[in-house]
Amino acid sequence: MTISEKAKTTKQFCDELSPSCILDCPLEDKLSQVDCSICEKEEWVLVSVAEQEIDKFKTFRDNAVKKWCDSQAELERERGLLKQKQRPHKILCLVGSTSPNWKNRYRKVLVELTKAGYICQTVVWFKDELENFEKHRDLLESIHFQKVRMSEAVILIHKDAVGKHTTMEMEYAKSLNMPVVTFENVEQCKKDLEELLRK
Repeated sequence: MTISEKAKTTKQFCDELSPSCILDCPLEDKLSQVDCSICEKEEWVLVSVAEQEIDKFKTFRDNAVKKWCDSQAELERERGLLKQKQRPHKILCLVGSTSPNWKNRYRKVLVELTKAGYICQTVVWFKDELENFEKHRDLLESIHFQKVRMSEAVILIHKDAVGKHTTMEMEYAKSLNMPVVTFENVEQCKKDLEELLRK
């Protein structure tokens, strides 16, 4: 077998046993030395090194794959807990106008629902806090729609804090069969959420 054939065989070994998403192949540097034009005198040395590295790689591969499998098993255990609904805190997404006039309302709703035991996702910027707010509108909307998908219910911070984009977010939540509750006070909100989330 020529050095180029040996290199090809070794590289195939790495490609088959070391998916790049899991492992970094320790043979990469060794194989980069292998060239079909290399002189015969050095050929046997590089082939010998490559064979030794394959043995080392087998151990490396087995340990790395075991570690990856263990992490997957842990992830499955966590998913099992989620399926059994053993999360003590419901995740909510607050929606409403991002006009500066509603800053205090967002804060009030966030604090009261957090004290009641909910995890709340909310807006990051208001229109007076981000330069060229409209320029970033599409990105912010995309992020907020993902927050809606990650939640179990949507909370409108006030019945009057509704504009075109807030309406879109609430309609999106409804299309996912997700409860939408208008916050009046924390007792009313908890009652509505408990009733709707039981369905």
